[in-house]
Amino acid sequence: MGRYSEALERRSLAETETGARVPAGVGIDEGLTRIRVPARAGERRQAGARLSERPWALRKLPPFPPVASKLMYLLAQDEVPLQKVAELIRSDSAFSAEVLRLANSPLFGARARISTISHALCMVGFGRLYSLVITTALSNFLGSASSNPLLAQCWRHSLACALAAEELAMAAGVNKDYLHTAGLLHDVGRLALAAAYPAEYARMIEVAEGQMDLLEFERDLFEIDHCEAGQWLVDQWMFPADFREFTGCHHLRPEGRGQSPILLLHAACGIASFQGFGVSGEASESGVESCLDLLDAPARGRVDVERLKAIPARISQLEQELLGLRAQ
Repeated sequence: MGRYSEALERRSLAETETGARVPAGVGIDEGLTRIRVPARAGERRQAGARLSERPWALRKLPPFPPVASKLMYLLAQDEVPLQKVAELIRSDSAFSAEVLRLANSPLFGARARISTISHALCMVGFGRLYSLVITTALSNFLGSASSNPLLAQCWRHSLACALAAEELAMAAGVNKDYLHTAGLLHDVGRLALAAAYPAEYARMIEVAEGQMDLLEFERDLFEIDHCEAGQWLVDQWMFPADFREFTGCHHLRPEGRGQSPILLLHAACGIASFQGFGVSGEASESGVESCLDLLDAPARGRVDVERLKAIPARISQLEQELLGLRAQ
């Protein structure tokens, strides 16, 4: 019996003793430890190893918007004509309409009404438009799973991490849109598991409350953790190779201080968690100052702490914008 199964059994017994209601479909006898694992699921992989076959836990994923996948592939190329980018986004009229609505949000600081994708490229730039596309795509990818409060917290963590990473990038002199996108996508493996198995993943988060071994719980339940799942998706969707490190290594504390993208992302994750956007079982015990201590002194001195404090309000506004997109 794995640690998740043991924790789930303890939780179920406690609920039985206290008279608490166990939600249908997620009790100890009702399936969470009995997700059917294919006979050829394979042995445990070494950390960082590439997966040759689709993990069984990722076989029922909702589709990731093709426009976003193709745009990620274009980003990996040395030179990308902006006209080609505009044509790609316009090829899906419904998706491009959602991106334009988000581009016109006060959150993204457009100085005038943006009416076309080409106009958006001129007004906000390729990097910012790219982040808007990925935000819209991930929101659509997670879909109805985000209606579960526990899974919605996973999505909020990604949004908060993206905003914090952007602020740290500006202080460190790193491309802010690149780090914003890294923050959005660093937990794409978690979002994928949540989208494929919303009830099971939500129950796992509930059981893991207050514990720091959510990755181990994921491996017990799905035979893959969200870091491994994220790396597989980066390969499958042909994202830029840098994103393998962002998805696979963001839980590893970097050594020393500096301003490398992975170090900034790790600090941003900690800031997001400390501000209340952590996922249960992964809450940060470090304050913002402790997270900023990862940066070298010059970058640390340039961080706009007031803008970091404004992240919760910005998350609320962004969620309202995204809910508006889904309602249309």
